[in-house]
Amino acid sequence: MSSIKASDDMSQVPPEQLQRFLDILAKDIVSTVNGKLDFQTNFNCTLISVPFTAANTQQAILHGLGRVPVGYIKTRASANMEVFDGTSGNTSNVLYLQASAPGTVGLLIY
Repeated sequence: MSSIKASDDMSQVPPEQLQRFLDILAKDIVSTVNGKLDFQTNFNCTLISVPFTAANTQQAILHGLGRVPVGYIKTRASANMEVFDGTSGNTSNVLYLQASAPGTVGLLIY
């Protein structure tokens, strides 16, 4: 994955070269972003697989974000199951969740 390389020093661009600078910046953004974004590289999140061995039982999940998560998205599941918040407060290391049935889920935690 590449990164956008245009200068952040826009105040130094002479007015007669501003259009050229903006054209280069726009092309760089398009070539960097179009079809090349993925969650783990571009967003402050983690993708993990979590096994739930029993229904409606809180589970502590180490997420590795280093901050309290804002939320989570179920990306896949091995069974027909819902994932929902646990009763304990989440921390910068642990997310507490429960599931409606036993099974394994993929989670995007952000």
